[in-house]
Amino acid sequence: MLIKAGFDETLLPSNAANAREYWLEVNREILNGAVADGRRRVIAAALTWYAHNKVLRAAVGPSGWRVLFVGSSPPGLATIRADRELRRIRQAGGQITVRDCPAATVTDLNLIRTERPDILHIACHGKGPSLVFSDDADGVRAVHAKAIGDTLTVYHRELGVRLRGIVLNACTSGEAAELLRPHADVVIAHRDDLDDEDGIAFAEALYRVLPDASGLAPAARIAAQELVRDQPTRRRLATGLVILGDGA
Repeated sequence: MLIKAGFDETLLPSNAANAREYWLEVNREILNGAVADGRRRVIAAALTWYAHNKVLRAAVGPSGWRVLFVGSSPPGLATIRADRELRRIRQAGGQITVRDCPAATVTDLNLIRTERPDILHIACHGKGPSLVFSDDADGVRAVHAKAIGDTLTVYHRELGVRLRGIVLNACTSGEAAELLRPHADVVIAHRDDLDDEDGIAFAEALYRVLPDASGLAPAARIAAQELVRDQPTRRRLATGLVILGDGA
């Protein structure tokens, strides 16, 4: 972990009698400038393995959400403007870093393994317990949320990757959210049909609010309420909002 954070292997303590002495020596090396911005880099490296650890996350502070955006609009179905949703998320501001797949197939979910995001944001069609993606042959593939959850279980067990949040910006995605709940601290979804423009507006509001909120769940509630306040015809965004986890 320390090598990943930028330490030269020759500087690592070799004669420490216990863990406390080991980390005191590491702290001394950081204070002496062995690694630039050493404290932050050590914590970031630790979060690679323990992304759900609340102490480490608190040490990093409220800024810095890494989002993997996976958008899919299969042919033959109502168009989902994932490109517009992605652009509006990027324009929302704040400390949000987005890795994007706006024309994704289900295999692009493998990026979770290498990108290790805080939030997996999926913009697609929902169908009960399934999410609908394009396949590699430009067809349509409905993927059961349990299959996605099984993959996340393997990533967590083998790589230490656990998501802080999953956002399903998809119609009738509440059932899929229930199946994905064990695999993230918070899961956001929609119980009702979701108009494409409403989905885009919700995504933009969510990430605009997130840097100032105490977490993903309160950010989702605030975002939906602000949208309804400004445009009452969007009331179903609030009444149909599904928030699972993190005290929700």
